[in-house]
Amino acid sequence: MSRGRFGILLALLVVVVTTASFLGVRALIEEDEPTVDVPTTTTTTTSTTTTVPGGLVTPAFVAVVSSDGDEPTAQARRDELTESGYDAGVLHSDDYPSLEPGFWVAYVGPFPDDAGAQGAVDQLATDGYDAAYVRCVGTEDECS
Repeated sequence: MSRGRFGILLALLVVVVTTASFLGVRALIEEDEPTVDVPTTTTTTTSTTTTVPGGLVTPAFVAVVSSDGDEPTAQARRDELTESGYDAGVLHSDDYPSLEPGFWVAYVGPFPDDAGAQGAVDQLATDGYDAAYVRCVGTEDECS
């Protein structure tokens, strides 16, 4: 074998080994990287938002499905809504000045505006939740 061919074969071997090493290290790095799903939220309001003890960022609009005197009843309604495909939650009305105090509220939402919440109310009505209604959740100033 001539020196020219030997040099070409050696250079080719170096390229192959380097590429394989790079791909192996890259695969190991990608395997060790944790994956994190980051929810995205789009808001069209220019007002200040606040996160209160109930966890909602206010102001927000919700479709109220039930207002109950106890948390377990509201959670059962939330679970029913979730099983029906709705994005539902429970909040304590005492945490939000815009709501009548003393209730555990099962709701669908939140939505950035009342039109989104009204669309949910309309869908809820077709699914048999005729008593659902739109409510702004937040402070009196945020919801006026």
